Amino acid sequence: MKKNLKLISLILLIVFVLSTVLAGCGKDSPTTSQTSSPVKVTPSETVEEPDEIDISEHRDLIMLFVGDKVADQDMVYEEINKLAKEDLNCTVTVKNLSWADYQQQYPLVLASGEQLDLVYAAEWLGYFEQARKGAFHEITMDDIQKYMPITYEEQDVVSFEQAKVDGKFYMIPNYQFEYNVYRLVGVRMDLAKKYGINEVKTIEDLEKYCEVIAQNEKQMFAIAHEGSGGNDNFALFFRQPNNLHMVGGGSTVFAVKYENGEFDYDNLYNVYTMPEYAEYAKMMRRWAEKGFWSKNAASGQGKINDSFVAGKSAVDVWHVGGVAQDIENAAFNHPDWEFDIIDLTPESFKTVNKFTNNGVAVSINTVDFGRSLMLLEKFKNDQRYFDLTCVGIEGKHWEDAGPNKFRPGPDADKYPIYGTSMWGWMSEKFRRVSETEPPKMRELINSWIPDVVYPITDNFIFDDEPVKSEAAAVANVISTYSTIFDLGMVEDVDGALAEMQDKMLKAGFDKVEAEFRRQYEDFINANR
Repeated sequence: MKKNLKLISLILLIVFVLSTVLAGCGKDSPTTSQTSSPVKVTPSETVEEPDEIDISEHRDLIMLFVGDKVADQDMVYEEINKLAKEDLNCTVTVKNLSWADYQQQYPLVLASGEQLDLVYAAEWLGYFEQARKGAFHEITMDDIQKYMPITYEEQDVVSFEQAKVDGKFYMIPNYQFEYNVYRLVGVRMDLAKKYGINEVKTIEDLEKYCEVIAQNEKQMFAIAHEGSGGNDNFALFFRQPNNLHMVGGGSTVFAVKYENGEFDYDNLYNVYTMPEYAEYAKMMRRWAEKGFWSKNAASGQGKINDSFVAGKSAVDVWHVGGVAQDIENAAFNHPDWEFDIIDLTPESFKTVNKFTNNGVAVSINTVDFGRSLMLLEKFKNDQRYFDLTCVGIEGKHWEDAGPNKFRPGPDADKYPIYGTSMWGWMSEKFRRVSETEPPKMRELINSWIPDVVYPITDNFIFDDEPVKSEAAAVANVISTYSTIFDLGMVEDVDGALAEMQDKMLKAGFDKVEAEFRRQYEDFINANR
């Protein structure tokens, strides 16, 4: 097993960490505060080598993907099956669930009883719920040691701890470091320099830049927001400056603070009652009044990244990989534009997305548990399989552009790079990156790696079953009000906050909060 996160950094400084910007990983739709040392698992001297495992009987495996089938998927998997037949005496067929109805179909397929072997699994897909329902085969460390020895040696035990469900785990999490819970900005520096602004380093600098854009560039907005609201504002301008970490698994209400190099787990905050939240909401109101974004932002004006790439906005707010990709796309069509990626809250703690945001389970209805894990080991730890599943056929879908780099091939659109459910076995070891990636992205991530922290609260998932109706009613109130605060749509912030709190109480918030705190305290006491 990986000894320590510090050791990881030596590898990641060479093999570039690219935050996932793919549909599955970004569905939104995926440990200790002092960079805890993962538990070291010492390999047994009696590890059974793969060639000692009986693979004499051929197996036809079935793998469940979430996402629409791409044009050349069958062609790519024909090549994969050539390797799998020779190496493992098996083949694999992919079953796709469309993005249009995957939420309904995924649990139905898992419960159908039909043969499935490898299954794309993720926290945002209900991994914990499905594991409790018995959809997945339990996996032990002995299983990994036997069937996935490279994964056993190299993957941090923290990732498996995150996948535990009632003390057992049912998923092999992916092993890439995704910084897509942390927000920063991409800025059109050619426009900044046009108006005498030579650098943007702070939130105050960004406000001055946006003022100039709002006053002088009438064909664009300073910041574009999509119809789902402005929660990137919440992350970038409230959560990060105040060193808050949200807890509960999907909750936007409760948080703990990171202070003096550690998380204060003893104090759980309702963020909407914090004075800092009122200050944030008033700043968003000020920015809205200055015209930084459309007055119709809440009803939708196109995605933030699309607007930035098209030159309809001057600031891109997203995670580091998303911003870098947007800059890359914009620069391709507008080489005369100048960009910068800026971390506005450099003192804020950095944490990676939970490894369970993407992973692979073995169905309880598998025809061969061991062979399934052995094939997954190939996907994760054999360059040939990894390249085929992630970037397609060389010379057709991608071209080699040097060590760990690629450029799109002539048929790249028929097998999109990192565009399928291979997110479940993503690994930094073999990952290829675009030859035109912005250098600033690597600089930022390399500077973050040594200080990454793992909050133990990442493993706390609130079970709202005892207060299900109240929790749903409270969530509805929060959804309504958070959007108007994030986008500065209310004149009287203090009055609206009081009104929100009143409606939350009437919806049963006291009952929800009491149950949340009870579960949280039990978790903290058991995991200190």
